[in-house]
Amino acid sequence: MKKQNKIFKNIFGHTLIELLVGLSIIGLISSMVVVNMRDTGQTADLDSAALKLVSDIRLVQDYALGLKGKDGAYPAGGWGVYLRKVNPNNESYQIFADVNNNHEYNSGVVEDFNKIDLQGDVIISDLDLDGSQRNTINLIFIPPDPTVSICYNSASCVSPTGRDLIITLSQGTDSRDIVVNNFGLIDIEN
Repeated sequence: MKKQNKIFKNIFGHTLIELLVGLSIIGLISSMVVVNMRDTGQTADLDSAALKLVSDIRLVQDYALGLKGKDGAYPAGGWGVYLRKVNPNNESYQIFADVNNNHEYNSGVVEDFNKIDLQGDVIISDLDLDGSQRNTINLIFIPPDPTVSICYNSASCVSPTGRDLIITLSQGTDSRDIVVNNFGLIDIEN
């Protein structure tokens, strides 16, 4: 009878070491889940900002295709997106109507159409036109095609034949590249 009681005690009991090992494994897994959830939130902000910028560039293309006018008059120079990485926090971009046909964003009531703020702490960290870094870019869509012109100052506009404009959005150490090619196709990379 004594032998039977000793067997049952060993089968049903847990040692303190087994309990501590189990709790430490649960703690380790929980901490990894919490860290991963925080990183996922930041990545979601960056992905959302990249999708919003792509959507707004396509909207400007649609404005040029549909001959959308402002206040009843179609802008002579088409529609554009003004991007700059030298604004105070690189946190916004501007959709504008090029009414004076200079292929350049002019701050003022006439050309201002819509200012878009990037969400969270996402910034425009780079504007690259074929390896040349730019501080400002005017991405202009001229109807009826709409032809794509990339202007980095009033005297320097290029139709990006074989050229790609790469707009980099960053948040912390993570980034997304938005590529606009000479056909006006827009894609998000990485």
